[in-house]
Amino acid sequence: MTEYLITAEADKIQDLIFRSSKLKEIIGGSELLRNFCNSTVPILIGEFNGQEIASGGGTIFATFPTENYANQFRELLAELYRQELNSTLTMIKPTNFNQDALKRAHYLLKKQKLSGNPPTSVIQTPFFEVCSSCGVGIASKQVRLEGETIMLCNSCYEKNKMGGEAIGNFLGKFKEVLNRRGTLNENPFIIDIDEFSEKTDKNGYIAYLLADGNDMGAVFHACDTVEKVKTLSSTLENIIYESLAIPTTLLMDNQDFNDFIPILPLIIGGDDLFSVIPAAWVLDFTRRFIRQYEKKMGSVFEEIQIDQSITPPNLSASVVICKSTFPYRIAHQIGEELLNTAKKISKSNGDSAISFMLISGSLSSNIEKDREEMFVMNYPAFSITQISNLIEDRYELRSFSQTKRIRLKKLYEKAKNLNFQEMESSWYEKLSRFLTRLPREIATKLENSLRKFGDPNRAGYWERIEDKYYNGVTQLIDVWNFCCDLEKSPNEYITG
Repeated sequence: MTEYLITAEADKIQDLIFRSSKLKEIIGGSELLRNFCNSTVPILIGEFNGQEIASGGGTIFATFPTENYANQFRELLAELYRQELNSTLTMIKPTNFNQDALKRAHYLLKKQKLSGNPPTSVIQTPFFEVCSSCGVGIASKQVRLEGETIMLCNSCYEKNKMGGEAIGNFLGKFKEVLNRRGTLNENPFIIDIDEFSEKTDKNGYIAYLLADGNDMGAVFHACDTVEKVKTLSSTLENIIYESLAIPTTLLMDNQDFNDFIPILPLIIGGDDLFSVIPAAWVLDFTRRFIRQYEKKMGSVFEEIQIDQSITPPNLSASVVICKSTFPYRIAHQIGEELLNTAKKISKSNGDSAISFMLISGSLSSNIEKDREEMFVMNYPAFSITQISNLIEDRYELRSFSQTKRIRLKKLYEKAKNLNFQEMESSWYEKLSRFLTRLPREIATKLENSLRKFGDPNRAGYWERIEDKYYNGVTQLIDVWNFCCDLEKSPNEYITG
């Protein structure tokens, strides 16, 4: 009996979720998408006698007994998605379901997304009020929030309503995972960013973590049976939750966060993550999260027999460290750019990668644009081993004074405007003089760091990558207060 495959994928999920201006609505938007995929879609598939293959994270695979049923499902799915989420889906026409159907569906879906959707008419009216939250949709609901009466579009209204329910559903699921690890799930999440920073950082900093599995399209493409696709799809989100739970438990056990859960996941969809993390431990948190993801995903790959030499189970992540007053929508945009950089590095070396940025002062001074300088201070992304070195050396150099750190960074900043001749005539000598003036123990440890974060065999410890030279020790100085070890107490970093 011939079956027909329907494949669909949500368009611009990040834009959909971040279209609202309230943090509660961001969480609600993530829950709204999750609820649509996990509840609405399976019911709709059943209405047309279909069989669900996967429907998580905004990607939908289902088969139907007739082409007519498949087309009816496709049309109704698009309309329901538009009504409930005020957004669009990319879908391919029904195809015969056979051994190669899933691989071909991935190819056609990617091709369709790259070519774009055909133009569609938009709702028009001569008199309307724009949504007070997203500023895009047409307002249709009057609500009272925080003592003020405002008008919301249907999408933002549903997100706001769903935001409250998400505490019991989307975030509640994470509590369940924590509870299985022996952590009390009665502790609340802190939804307000300012309150979160007050409880986790005395200087008002927070950190945003973005993560995304590498080459997941290729991974799904390697699944040659429906059972493999189902297994992979059903375990992705659980792997994210479980990988988050381990460093979260360390935070709660070792850093005196006993009365609340010290992270706030905003988006968890498939292998995608966007979460608020206490700034001081964010790099170690990210490192441990990635290692757990690799371990757990590797076990799934073994179960469904995916060749890890071709598609290794790794992940790219980005970290944005900023004041709590910094707009989270802009932080997310910066994080996406950093994540793309990490993905490129990860693809070239076949390992997980982390790209990070500290935003302090004006934004323009933090975003490093394309430069003509030969000597560049910052690596575009770090491997997990390099992040481990960063955390280890931060502890080993805990007695390296702030004044000396600032002098070292200024010395490296001067190198950006020099050529080889100028470096050889003066800069190398200045670095050597700086090291000899430090206490011997600190000088030895700092020189070891310079070797780790550059080329130990090159003068000045600069590592050549293509036509530029790098040393990452200045990044250690930049994130000095944000690369603490989760297993060490803050008192262990205090020196006499």
